Amino acid sequence: MRSELILLVIFGVAALLAGIFLYRRPRPVEHLEEIGLGELQRCLDILLQRGYDLGFVVFEMPGDQRFLEFSKYVKDQHNRGVQMDFPRAPWSEPYYEQVKSLLEGKGIGYQVEDTPNGPVREFIQVDFGQDLAGAASAGKDIFERVFRVDPATRVTADFQHVAPAR
Repeated sequence: MRSELILLVIFGVAALLAGIFLYRRPRPVEHLEEIGLGELQRCLDILLQRGYDLGFVVFEMPGDQRFLEFSKYVKDQHNRGVQMDFPRAPWSEPYYEQVKSLLEGKGIGYQVEDTPNGPVREFIQVDFGQDLAGAASAGKDIFERVFRVDPATRVTADFQHVAPAR
């Protein structure tokens, strides 16, 4: 009886530790790299060529809340492209109207999508289609002219739902 109780306790502790390990282990990042602002187009090309529908890349200032997100869409076999989404959130409020003004100044069309609730009230959405040079130029301008970062600044490019390189 005593040995059965000891075995039960050992199996119980082992199961608990395995559960904690599986829950707490770091989630793998599909692809994360540090890039210069001049490399945005290369990253957008990776997204367009290897990304799945709704795959995305987030360009983020290290140690900062400022970021730009581009996602891939596939409407049908011949209609795919990239879209930029810029949130109206507490962190982005000081930049939101500046992003609109920059896009308007460059003649880039956009739409504003409302969100029903939460800290993000709406998004500026820009459909660049397959114009990766235009998307990269707009992204670089937002970092340099709106976020006012030094052109030599390096950002992280975090890819999600993108196939690995072959």
